Amino acid sequence: MSEVEGLTENAEEHIHHAAHSGPQWASWVALSTVILAVFAALAAFLSGFNETEALINRQLASDQWSYYQAKGIKGSAAETKLAVDELHADLLTLAAALGKPIEKKAEEKAAEKKSAEKPAATEGHEEKKAEEKKAEEKAAETPAEKLARYKKEQEKIADTAKEFEHESSSSLHNHETFSKGVILFQIAIAVSAVSVLTKKRRYWFVSLVFGAGGLLFFVLGLLQQFGGHGGGH
Repeated sequence: MSEVEGLTENAEEHIHHAAHSGPQWASWVALSTVILAVFAALAAFLSGFNETEALINRQLASDQWSYYQAKGIKGSAAETKLAVDELHADLLTLAAALGKPIEKKAEEKAAEKKSAEKPAATEGHEEKKAEEKKAEEKAAETPAEKLARYKKEQEKIADTAKEFEHESSSSLHNHETFSKGVILFQIAIAVSAVSVLTKKRRYWFVSLVFGAGGLLFFVLGLLQQFGGHGGGH
């Protein structure tokens, strides 16, 4: 688009030069060209802004979905642990019914050993003990509680990711609308230059038609951007 903008800038220079030496209506062509150039610049700015917003929100959505998958992996691990615990409980029940002891799980052995070897509390270890207590509370979660927590967190993450995707889609739509306006404004400026160079007024009217089309897309983009139908922040 930068090449097209360069061409329209050259066209504007030709129009302004011809306005001093051309027919009387050429001055009106120069005025309309300035107005078209202003709208083209505004539309180009808003188009670029929405394109950047779309890319940022798309990346944020991708990050959220990666986080969602990570929580899903943790949830699968918790689900596997829950199944193992249920199997172990069934084996304990069966062993009790048969009157045969079954070896305790490694976690239970570690917990018993830790409680037996627990050192006496000292003043210097208060902060460390608080951190350990917090870690123990989190570790004390049952696999079923962990699974429920991961699923709840996944729901929140999915909602956030979908919101970012919606914002990205809306911003991209706004970008496309403003881009169409920019293209029509640039065509209008180029046709205005043709009208001055050929000294044919009818081409100026054609340029005004293109300019009106560009203005239509510009207004539509503003309505999408700020009227609640688009996705700009």
